[in-house]
Amino acid sequence: MRPPSLHEARLLARALISVARTRATLRPNRLGAILDRTAATPSAPRTPASLADMREIAWSVRNAARLVPGATCLTQALAGRELLAARGRRSAISITLPKGGDAPRPHAWLLCEDTIVLGGTAVELAGHRPLTAYASDTPDTVVAETPR
Repeated sequence: MRPPSLHEARLLARALISVARTRATLRPNRLGAILDRTAATPSAPRTPASLADMREIAWSVRNAARLVPGATCLTQALAGRELLAARGRRSAISITLPKGGDAPRPHAWLLCEDTIVLGGTAVELAGHRPLTAYASDTPDTVVAETPR
């Protein structure tokens, strides 16, 4: 296995900081504060995300999450959202529930311009039903909610 390039090492370091900070602060009743922090950074211009941006963020967050105990899908989605926002990219976190099944097991997905960045594949997403979603432009606003 080759060592990471300098660019990859920087990506991984930023992702590790974001994943660890998100994991450390992710407690009940703290989601609003984290969503505020991970909203788009004012200094970054709002531009469409490239596929390369999305791949880099996904790669770095997935690898950083391996080093952080308890880095759940929600932790990863929030960290990925923060990293996309730092590049001025809009994104949304979608919380879903599997269709069918006995016990509800919520899952978090990071979406950027209708592309799944973190959380799984389109086939896996098709096996879930939406519960709620948060867009990066409106960090405190629920953009979609399924009645319970």
